[in-house]
Amino acid sequence: RSQSFTDFMQTSLAQHQKVIKSLIGKIKHTNRDEPFHRLRIAFKQYRYLLEMSQPSFIDEVSRARLKQLKVMQTLLGRFNDFAVWQQHLASLGNSGQVSGKVSYACGVVSTVCWFEQHQLLPAIRDSTSDLVS
Repeated sequence: RSQSFTDFMQTSLAQHQKVIKSLIGKIKHTNRDEPFHRLRIAFKQYRYLLEMSQPSFIDEVSRARLKQLKVMQTLLGRFNDFAVWQQHLASLGNSGQVSGKVSYACGVVSTVCWFEQHQLLPAIRDSTSDLVS
């Protein structure tokens, strides 16, 4: 039996909501980068599904949710950018191909990235709770 577009979208959105809820549960108890990156990707996919469904059955609540998802993606994107910078700086600083001063500078900048990244955690955790209902 073939599904209507509306049924397909509702099923897809429900599946994505389930994944997002699971990932939100995981980020509440960790500072590791991977769950935040996976949540960013899940939000992106969910947002694209919502946008694709417009104007078929999207209401004002969903339009407001799209705006929240864009903000959340920005926060999670910044979090991920800081994680990537830390990895690159650690690789460069530990490569043995740079001077001691450059290696030290990589460590300092990496520490700043870590600090900035972790300053985002409260906003990310607070913002996730009501995004997927």
